Amino acid sequence: FVKQQIAQGKNNATEESGTNGGGDADGSEKGSGDEKPKDKKEEKNKRAENGKIEFYTDEELKVRKLKPIDKDDLKERYAHGMVDLLGQVQVSGTGHAIQTTTDESILVAFKMDPRFDKDAKYPNQYKLITNNAAGVPVPGKPKTYDGFGGYAKITKLDGLEDKVFVEYHIVFDEPNEWFNGTTALVSKLDYSYQTDIRKFRRNVLAFKPKMAAGNNPAPSPPADDAKKAAK
Repeated sequence: FVKQQIAQGKNNATEESGTNGGGDADGSEKGSGDEKPKDKKEEKNKRAENGKIEFYTDEELKVRKLKPIDKDDLKERYAHGMVDLLGQVQVSGTGHAIQTTTDESILVAFKMDPRFDKDAKYPNQYKLITNNAAGVPVPGKPKTYDGFGGYAKITKLDGLEDKVFVEYHIVFDEPNEWFNGTTALVSKLDYSYQTDIRKFRRNVLAFKPKMAAGNNPAPSPPADDAKKAAK
């Protein structure tokens, strides 16, 4: 299931490549107190993009002189994303992941890559968000951020061929100025974890019928031909 999802992620990323942009070369965004409120549809679309992760295209990797490892038991991935935290902080950046595969397990370890701290298009940074006089959220000055990492692992269970053990661990740094030292963010994590777990279970249940029907994502091509990714 995981391998098929990796392949599907690659395909989605290839189809979506070239659709990202915006911002100045230093990653900053222009804005002023005189900006007009955006229409509701535009704001809704923007919220829908929150938390979305997209994998680097071959061309984007080439520009950055990166050639990911692509072996049967060891693979590299690069992805960029943005997340809005409670409407008060906008965090964005690039993650570097390593996938190792054995007969017993699949492990994906990832962290924000400091090599992208000053990247022209996808810098590792956060911005505090404040509302201007018209009530429109305006991101503040960007500050470097690379305090996020973790790993996910799926392991076979002895004697239970149709069952696996799934674990997921993350660690992150929360600068005091994000929420002034309060538990505003931490208090929301339990609900977020439960939501992710339920979504994962639904995806697994939906995927089994597809495999039985032979409707599997195509195998991933070599890294030089298309980007691959794991999450």
